[in-house]
Formats: sequence, C-alpha cells, structure tokens
Amino acid sequence: MEWREAEKIGRWKALLLHRAAAKLARIEGELIRDAWSNAWYLHTSGFHENLLDAEEASSYTGNIKNLVTWFNRRNIHR
Repeated sequence: MEWREAEKIGRWKALLLHRAAAKLARIEGELIRDAWSNAWYLHTSGFHENLLDAEEASSYTGNIKNLVTWFNRRNIHR
C-alpha cells in the first residue's frame, strides 16, 4: 500500500500520490480521478510554474470542492 511506503520513507512522493489516487478512483469513482487531476494541475501549473491567473485557477476548483463535500457527507474523518 502506498501509505505504508510513504510512512516508511517519511513522506509522500508524487508517484505514490498518483498511485493512491488511481486506486481510490477505481474503488470510489471518477470524482476522485477528476478532482485529483485538477488538484495536481493547480499544484504544478498554478503553484510551481505560476502559469495561472486567479480566474483560470478558480475554474479548476469545482471538482475539488465536490470531492470535499462528498467526503464530508460520508463522515470519513480520522
């Protein structure tokens, strides 16, 4: 499992995050895949490369907000 490997090395690497998101999407559905894809794009293009203005970045947040709402409705908290 990816979380065990991340725990063993002391951090999450991008490859582990992508694998974990893909596995979760196969179990829970496309909302996971779509939100992860948008979040990763925001992280790389918006944060690291500073390619997005506020309006462009905002256009990628819908799926992410939907995912947070979905998790909150399922009451999945640790």
